[in-house]
Amino acid sequence: MRKLLGSSSSRDEKVQIAEIISVDLGRGSMNMVINKGLSDGVQSGDVVIDDSGVVGQISRAGTHTSLVLLITDKDHATPIQVRRNGLRAVAGGTGSLEHLILENLPQSSDLQVGDVVETSGLAGRFPYGYAIGKIVDIQKDQTAVFASVRVTPAAKLSQSRYLLVLNDRQQNIEIGQKKL
Repeated sequence: MRKLLGSSSSRDEKVQIAEIISVDLGRGSMNMVINKGLSDGVQSGDVVIDDSGVVGQISRAGTHTSLVLLITDKDHATPIQVRRNGLRAVAGGTGSLEHLILENLPQSSDLQVGDVVETSGLAGRFPYGYAIGKIVDIQKDQTAVFASVRVTPAAKLSQSRYLLVLNDRQQNIEIGQKKL
């Protein structure tokens, strides 16, 4: 629990602890239900993290519970940057807890296996600098326009029990803009 709370302690963000009450990983959907909702100040779009990185975002908030869309859901996309060089891209879900893909990166992109990928703060949804994962595989097929890049999520998507909900989206946007 201390490690979880420490994951955002260096930032001035409004957070609250939520417990996972159910998980749905069937047929490509990647969702969790947490025990916080509108009555707790949770809103659709709030970012959800664990002590290691970004888990996802609130896709639907009910009165007492909320649905979290995981970053690995095939319909989810996260604006990212590579920590080593600032290269920006989009991390797309694959429908598997094991990895994400970096989308539409040219073959000439400066990427290395082991590079850390983090939120870029762009697009106003995810605040700047939270871990998304590490690059584990890069395939550069000369017949393809784009490189195929796989990222292992930093968040413990199949192990976490407690999560943090970052409640103040406007403040998260402003913090991200100051970092840029």
